[in-house]
Amino acid sequence: GFTTMTSVEKPYYRVTHNPPRWLHPWILPPVSMLDLRDDAWQSHDPSGTIVYLPGWYLSQEFEVDCRKNMNCFEAATKSLEKALADSDEDHINVWWVSSHLYQSGGTEEETSRVLQAYEHWFTEVMDPLVREGKIIWMTFDEMTEIYLKWEKARQRYESRFDAQDTKIDHEFWKRYIDPDDPQFYVYFAVNVNDYYDPDLCAETLNRLLDIYTKYGVRADFYFTGPVLKALVETHPEVIERIKDENMGINYHIRPPHPACDSSISQAYYKGKCRRIQDLSYEEKVDLLEKFESFALITEGYSPDKKDFCSTYREGEVGGYDYVKEVFGVAPVISGLNTRDEDLKRAELEVLRRKGLRMYIASHTGGTNPMNPFEVSYGLLERPSDFGFPFASKLKEASYNGEKIAEIFFKSAPSGYERPLFGGILVHDYDFFKKSWLRTPLMGEENYYTEEERERRFQAYEEMVRAVLSRPGVKVITGEDFVEMYEKYLAATG
Repeated sequence: GFTTMTSVEKPYYRVTHNPPRWLHPWILPPVSMLDLRDDAWQSHDPSGTIVYLPGWYLSQEFEVDCRKNMNCFEAATKSLEKALADSDEDHINVWWVSSHLYQSGGTEEETSRVLQAYEHWFTEVMDPLVREGKIIWMTFDEMTEIYLKWEKARQRYESRFDAQDTKIDHEFWKRYIDPDDPQFYVYFAVNVNDYYDPDLCAETLNRLLDIYTKYGVRADFYFTGPVLKALVETHPEVIERIKDENMGINYHIRPPHPACDSSISQAYYKGKCRRIQDLSYEEKVDLLEKFESFALITEGYSPDKKDFCSTYREGEVGGYDYVKEVFGVAPVISGLNTRDEDLKRAELEVLRRKGLRMYIASHTGGTNPMNPFEVSYGLLERPSDFGFPFASKLKEASYNGEKIAEIFFKSAPSGYERPLFGGILVHDYDFFKKSWLRTPLMGEENYYTEEERERRFQAYEEMVRAVLSRPGVKVITGEDFVEMYEKYLAATG
């Protein structure tokens, strides 16, 4: 049942006198014993069953023992610096060092010195690298999970590691999932962010609803708590229309939500402002539970306020719970804006408990070519084989909606034996201003002219019409994919 192996660096060095030079995991050959003198064990073998996670890069020391030496992390730091310098952004890079419990000290004085050495290393060496986004803490199992997803996305192997080992082809799909068996499933996704301009936001949503109704399709709408509150208070009729026209209801987060760690680094927790990175995993779960239950306070926030401390208004429903209350259904999918793996895991755990079924791992591809039904963090991953944000192609296509649709389908991968999943994302503010976040530097020049707004709506409608006119296209929402997954489970047991 094991899937992960580590820690042959020290015996390898003893046998070969070569420092370990591995940064990228690989699947070990299916043998019962490794001969460390034969380089064959270092070869990636898709038929194997164990992932090897390398550590102690280019080191000749293989333990951290701080009992006698306060510079005990010197070798580890040098190894990490070399690993960062040699890392390859096209591969999964992993690194670890090790210590033993008995090396924590035998006396209070010795233990105190050991803890001081650890505190210094975490504070002075590791924390800055985490803040800069150069490293992410993970367990070995999490490293293995990330590596296997990377492998699957590139069609490099098909092995017993697959969460579901049933190969999906058109025959299977037509028989068990959807008798229509289209060539393309397409999502129309609408991110609704702009609580600063609820009038323009509501006007945009009505225009988009006009388009979807005209062509008889459902779209997936993604709401934050603050923008939904602003719309309920100023334009409740647009919310009722979204309900009446049976659009897909989903959730997402934007600053100053504390899970948006690229913008927010502090949040009020247990009576004081705390650095989110300093919280334990359990504390992050507790913190995010509150932010998904109570109203996020947005007053005073702008992107230029780097020291903003995120907080909530206890007693006033907000977050995921508010979207669920307003629409009377649990939002199906959530988008994320989270880089830190620990924080991402905590946010998804909270949302899963509240009723979330699926999350967005990517808008632009990466789904397993053999099987789109992938599960991680206890949630379905929304499939994405190709796609892009609508606004990113406007200039390239010279505002020609048919051209945007053409670019969209040209970006689809080839050679798959199952239907492809593609998505086109649009934001509410894409139709009326350049950025939804208000800062002191943004004024009227941030808003599009009436002429520009009309050009964008026209291009979007042209694109929708062109997508729908393509043979073999079927528009779906997240709810539809959850139903497909349930059919898949019934078919595979």
